[in-house]
This record gives sequence, C-alpha cells and structure tokens, in this order.
Amino acid sequence: MLACGPAADREPRSPARELPLRAEASGPRRIVALSPQASRWVVAIGAGRRLVGVDAASSRLPALAEIPAVQWEEAADLGPDLVLVPVPPPAGDPAAERLHAQGGRWIEFAPHSLEDVFDLTRRVGAEIVGAAEALRFETQVARPLALIGGSSFGRARPRVLAVTALDPLALAGGHSFETDLIEIAGGSSLTHGGSEPRLTVIAYAIYTVTAGHSRALLATVPFVVFGVFRYLLLMHRYDIGEEPEQVLLKDVPILLAVAGWIVTAAAILTLT
Repeated sequence: MLACGPAADREPRSPARELPLRAEASGPRRIVALSPQASRWVVAIGAGRRLVGVDAASSRLPALAEIPAVQWEEAADLGPDLVLVPVPPPAGDPAAERLHAQGGRWIEFAPHSLEDVFDLTRRVGAEIVGAAEALRFETQVARPLALIGGSSFGRARPRVLAVTALDPLALAGGHSFETDLIEIAGGSSLTHGGSEPRLTVIAYAIYTVTAGHSRALLATVPFVVFGVFRYLLLMHRYDIGEEPEQVLLKDVPILLAVAGWIVTAAAILTLT
C-alpha cells in the first residue's frame, strides 16, 4: 500500500469525488487508472484485463508492463468508459469535457485509509466487477485484519514510526493505511493518535459481515462496543491494563456483556 504523504494532518476530503455512476450490470469495460493505488486496486478486484491505460509509475509494475502509459490529457484517446484519477480535474477542463463527450467519466480515486478502500470497493468496485466479486475482495482483505485486531486487543502497544520513503524522507502521516495497519496489529503510531477502540470495533464489525455467517451478527456489535469501552475505563481509572484477565473474570458489567454476546450470537447462528 502507498503512503499518504507527510505526517502533517491533511484536511478532510472525500475518498471518491465523482461524476454520477451509471447502473450498468456489465460495468465499465475499458478502464484507465492514473495512479499506482488505482492500478493495483483494479487488478486486485479482478478487473486487470479491463485496463487499457495506466500512469507511468504503474507501467513499471511487472503485471502492467504491457499496458500503455498515458497522462490525463491523453486518457480519452484510449476510449475509456472510466478513468480513475488521483486528483479531480478543474471545472471546464478540456480533457474532462472530451471524455464526457465520448460517453466516459472520471472518478477521483484517492483513498487514505482502509475504510476509504472498503467504501470505494462497495460503490465503484461493485459496479466494475459485480457485488459478489467486490465482496470477495473486501472479505479477502478484511478477514485477516479482523482476526489480528481482535488478538492484539489489551496488550502492551509498542510505539511505531512508519517511514514510507527515504529520499526525500516521508512518514506515514495522519489517518493512513500504514497507521491503520500499525494500530490493528497492536502498535501505536507516532504520527497518529491511538485509535485502539475505534479500530477494534471496526475490525469486529468487518468480521461479522465477512465471516460467511448471517449479517444479523451485526446485532452483537453493541456488546463489543460496551465491553471495549468498559475495559478502557477500568484500565485508565484503576491502572489494571497489565492484567486484562482479571478484568474479564471479575468485572460484572463486562461479564454481562460477554453473556449477552454469547446468547445473541448463538440465537442468530441457530435461527439463520
């Protein structure tokens, strides 16, 4: 995965500012991807054969070496249905108007976190390869992260600094892929404040919808949310973070949350 730039926080931005998507069953057949992030994503969701053009950096990837390298101004020459761009063109841009006149459109592809990637996959990926293939990709990425996130909860968290480039020096900054992965794996990113509760809950929520069981398991998420924040309250108030087993075995509210989770999950798995 690629870095999202220097450690300084960026202004909030939409992961995909775009022209309206068309509801076509077959999806775009000719795609131009103008960033390595976009090119790798298209290949990963199973649409690599639809790429008719990529940016110069992507063309240096072995799997994409035979695909023509183009710039934004040349993309329309390839007759694409869809162009994925890292930065949206300005209003009245001649290349954008030409693309639109040919029946194509552009989408800003600039995810800065795992959540952004999943959102793009559900909306744009499902149009390109269908909902089933998009869900396959999301499951392939999310399931191991969910398992890792669950296993790392409650442990000591080493402080990690992610360097994404040496010349010039660049750090994974703010809310990015690297900081998400560090925190899911049980670390604490020096360039982004700790988000253990958020990432633990997100990892579990992802697991409930990708584990192959009923999506009704989402009903168990409130028990996990309560348990996580109850544990953090006890850890900060009574400094018992080094003995999580004592919390789990002796705290009545957490025991009730665990019991509620077990009963709810068992009922859902039995009835669905």
